[in-house]
Amino acid sequence: MRDARVKQKRNSEKTHSEHKQRTFGSENEFVKWNDRMFVKYNNERVYYHPNPLIRWVEHERVCTLLRFARPQDNENVLEVGCGEGYIMRKLKHGNLYGIDISKIAIDRAKERLRGNPQVRKLAVANAERIPFPKNTFDVVYCSEVIEHVLDPEKVIGEMVRVAKSNARIVITFPNEQLINRLKSIVKATGLFKLLLPNIPERMDDEWHLHAFSRSLFNKVIQGKLVVRRMRGAPLSILPIRYVALCKRA
Repeated sequence: MRDARVKQKRNSEKTHSEHKQRTFGSENEFVKWNDRMFVKYNNERVYYHPNPLIRWVEHERVCTLLRFARPQDNENVLEVGCGEGYIMRKLKHGNLYGIDISKIAIDRAKERLRGNPQVRKLAVANAERIPFPKNTFDVVYCSEVIEHVLDPEKVIGEMVRVAKSNARIVITFPNEQLINRLKSIVKATGLFKLLLPNIPERMDDEWHLHAFSRSLFNKVIQGKLVVRRMRGAPLSILPIRYVALCKRA
């Protein structure tokens, strides 16, 4: 990070007044904190969660992303924030590239995707500085990542830079306000820990640096991306996650 003091910018659409303003003294400090969160929550917990409703939500998110991305043979495909490679493993076409700021995540992805002839490169990298030339990728996707980064606008700008002019750009993000409302309902029953094990009561007080909503997403992408389609997951009437198919502005 250019500045010795890195302030995480919380979005102005706060859902309650107790949000903490996180600060990081350096990029290395942020990376170490992110790794602690990664190990604590383990991205894949939601895909194999004991609660079938959570598995359904994430299944629908991933399926919608894959329909929107639809990579073809010989297309270059980049996943920004690839984690352990769960989504990348499901892609049957394209030359696959992935980046993640977490070395732990990249090591797990390399193990999972070992021997996959589609995979061209998996690299430890900050999404605010994607290590590829401009106009490289036919498909760029980023799933449940922009709420974790210091500067979502910078990440979006980098995705636009490396995408070809006609690229399909797919971004998913949590509908934080609805999620917290539903969690409050479950908490009121006294069954939160039973029904939602290993799920924090408010993720925007933990690993999420930004409480995203549809309106905040539109603000972040303004002038950079145009939304072609947007769908709620698991259902349009229950948008716990949003999946947006975009193109360069």
